[in-house]
Amino acid sequence: MTTVQDEKNRIDYLLQRDKITDKEIQKAYDDGLYKLKAVINRAFSLYSTDGVLVPTNLNCKVIKKDTMMRPVKGEEYYHENHRRDYND
Repeated sequence: MTTVQDEKNRIDYLLQRDKITDKEIQKAYDDGLYKLKAVINRAFSLYSTDGVLVPTNLNCKVIKKDTMMRPVKGEEYYHENHRRDYND
């Protein structure tokens, strides 16, 4: 038979587990947000001129290399193609 103390211990255990799960979820969220910011910042730096997004850079034909990303030392992600001419 389950006692009141057993139930309290079970509740405490579940609350502790919830705190751990919340921390793991927050870490996954923060990691995803960091990676998304890295992708956005890289795209902005590739397609902007003097800190302003230029419509002509945004309207160019997208090629496969423009969509390829891979990790680089010191940065979370970087654009594989650092060209300013995107019409190839």
